[in-house]
Amino acid sequence: MWLEVAGAIALGWALARGGAPAELAPARDEAVELDELLVELGASRDLRRFARAKAYIESRGNPRAVNLEDGGPSVRAFERLREQGRLDCGRPAEDYAFSGGWFGLLPPTAIVNAYRGTPLECLDPRAVFEPRESLALFLAYLGALQRRSAYQAAPTWEALWLGNRSPKLMNLTQRDTEQARKSLANFRKALDALGIERALMSRKPPTLSRSGLTWRERLGIGGFA
Repeated sequence: MWLEVAGAIALGWALARGGAPAELAPARDEAVELDELLVELGASRDLRRFARAKAYIESRGNPRAVNLEDGGPSVRAFERLREQGRLDCGRPAEDYAFSGGWFGLLPPTAIVNAYRGTPLECLDPRAVFEPRESLALFLAYLGALQRRSAYQAAPTWEALWLGNRSPKLMNLTQRDTEQARKSLANFRKALDALGIERALMSRKPPTLSRSGLTWRERLGIGGFA
């Protein structure tokens, strides 16, 4: 439920800052289903299945899911991007101290990847809880991963799954690490739970745009307040 998500973030921010954050606005498209949006996009069957599997593992399909345990990694990503001059929006680091939404996105990484150099590069980090925003960010990130040489050396859904966990895991030399094995076990777990054949893992994905603006336009997203 949204109140549970809002309460969790509010608690995390209050503990970090010694006070409560500004009131969180409820997400739009509350009842929207992930597969409905993917069908609306004209996504391939494999992309629809991959996205559903990722959402199953990260949130059990709940667009309002939040993980405060990822606060540390998300803040470190924010600080690294700020030091590089790639994310300087006047927000405190604590505003990014979570992962969430359907796909367990880290807001600073997802937003900079999709919107760097555009008017949306300072998008509210809570956008990850908006179903359409979350999907646009996720698809743009997949598109960015596809441009990496490690993916191009072995372009499969398995590689994209590992890249979502950590881009370095797409390297063939990393595939037998404990981190990669655990991630792929989760992929198989999701596929089995959803009744999707494991053969998906070894198939080649379609080429996806890395532009968040492209995905927002296709999803019919207006401004985000």
